[in-house]
Amino acid sequence: MKWIHKCGNGHAAGSRPGKNRGFTVLELLATTLIIALAGGLIMTTIQMAISQLHDRTRESNAQMLCSALASSVQNELTCAGNIRYSGAGVLFSDHVWGMGENCTIITSEGKLYLTDGAGGRYPLASDALYRSERETLSASSEISYGDGLFSVTITIYTEAGEELTVTELTVKPIAPGRTAGSGSEEDGSQQG
Repeated sequence: MKWIHKCGNGHAAGSRPGKNRGFTVLELLATTLIIALAGGLIMTTIQMAISQLHDRTRESNAQMLCSALASSVQNELTCAGNIRYSGAGVLFSDHVWGMGENCTIITSEGKLYLTDGAGGRYPLASDALYRSERETLSASSEISYGDGLFSVTITIYTEAGEELTVTELTVKPIAPGRTAGSGSEEDGSQQG
């Protein structure tokens, strides 16, 4: 059992007579300041983490879109035949999907499309892949053909034009040779 030594006036030793021991204004202000600083640091850290999460999500979405487009482009160009150049770029025939002659891959309104000779336009990726929770992504492509191979560059951008990811691929068509009346060279390339 602990004994408290009492002074002659009946108060415990070290306490002031007639006053309850509480916090001074200076102690309350110092505590409030420390809590405010800690809260500010925590909020800044949380905001930075959220910003990094959004950046990583945007980069991930861009990579998924680029991968989907690269896969679609590769599938289309692998089955291409009667390959030639025109003012519209690289033209090819697509008899696998029944699209016929004069097919090409174009960029329109920030999206990649497969077009047929009749003016039809078919998206190479779902519209949902172009959208994220904060912004819409855009894509562009450059396609060339030579020595029996397609060279493709696909670039994904933000709305502000910031380049997020680039994929380069080389595609060898299964049967790039001529079809009847094509007028193209043996390897399917012709510059016009």
